[in-house]
Amino acid sequence: MSRHSVIRLRTLLAALGAASLVSMNAAHAVDPIKVGVVTEQPAPGAEWRAQQRRDGLEIALKLINDAKGSLGRPFELVFAERQGPQDKAGEAVEKLIGEDKVVAVIGGRDAAAALAGLDAAHRQKVPFITNARSHALGGKLYPELFNLGISNSEIAANVAEAMKALGVKRVAAFTVNNDSGIERANLLGQQLNSSEAGIQYSFEPVDRGAKDFAALMQPSKAAPPDAIVQLLPTPVAYGLLGELNRQGFAGKAWLYDGASLIEDPAFWDKAGQAATGMLVLAGFHPKMTLPDLGRRVAQAYKEKTGKDPGTAVFEAADDLFVVATAIEQGGSSEPDAVTKALEKIAWTGTRGKITVSTERNDYKYHQWLDVPTVTFQITAAKQPIADTTLIQEPGKPFNATRLVKPK
Repeated sequence: MSRHSVIRLRTLLAALGAASLVSMNAAHAVDPIKVGVVTEQPAPGAEWRAQQRRDGLEIALKLINDAKGSLGRPFELVFAERQGPQDKAGEAVEKLIGEDKVVAVIGGRDAAAALAGLDAAHRQKVPFITNARSHALGGKLYPELFNLGISNSEIAANVAEAMKALGVKRVAAFTVNNDSGIERANLLGQQLNSSEAGIQYSFEPVDRGAKDFAALMQPSKAAPPDAIVQLLPTPVAYGLLGELNRQGFAGKAWLYDGASLIEDPAFWDKAGQAATGMLVLAGFHPKMTLPDLGRRVAQAYKEKTGKDPGTAVFEAADDLFVVATAIEQGGSSEPDAVTKALEKIAWTGTRGKITVSTERNDYKYHQWLDVPTVTFQITAAKQPIADTTLIQEPGKPFNATRLVKPK
């Protein structure tokens, strides 16, 4: 080979190498940022909340990618279903981190599953975002935890404020028989007993699979309460409502629902007459004032489903939005950098300004402490949420003058 041929070959190889390097760099620049999502098989009759959660994530994903992602890179959601009991959620998190190389993991509302998932995320030093309500999560003081859901303490405070405003003297609550449910009921008791209102309070723990509520209602029949607080999830909550109707409590005692049952599309088919007059604690109401991002998510959900969104839609959307925002603000998608950026986040999400507490005190650690909530009243059968009466808007006191009293 002549000297000129060798020079031409070397020049060509150099050019090809440079082109290959540019191509590799360009490919890396558009590699998606992967965020893991732990899913689970919901109980029969509770599929609606899981679907709303998925819809919220997918709406957020589209809005993020339409805005060119973070750091010029699009996002990708990687789903992993929890197989088996709640403590198996850790295996799903390990898979998302080890195999799928996600930079953050989004868990759900189930407290036991969130605890298992958080332990796995902590071992791998990857941020874990959840909406579970248990104080046990924050109590671990893991830097990887970020809880954007309404806490059991905030639920208890909202219910207690309502009970005091109603002027009731005797309150009975029904809660799910697990650590988080009993914690919620006990916190409500602390709120009521710490007041000078003279409110007598008791609660009954209920198994998720309970079918017969007659025996559970006996204490309430012996000493009829002025208000009944419903803290059970679907579908078991509907068994309680049916028994309240059969026992004659519907329309006589105040009924307060702390689980937003009306967001279930099948609510009116299952709740029956007991729901009329019910007070509802939720994270969204169509008459609630939303930030611009919240309005965009609500509009996208309505275009997709033809319905108003439920609380789970906004919770899930914010879970993904905060990860994207932390990556953009922190300038890196490395998990450690995302964790540090999330701790400093002060950003307006779908429902309000999101910050997390750095107070290393029980549940407060990395918890969004002032999640916006609303209280509204159902005043007629088959009433759409948009037509219910808004009693308490976010950040405002409970307005008892708007209530229709049970007869």
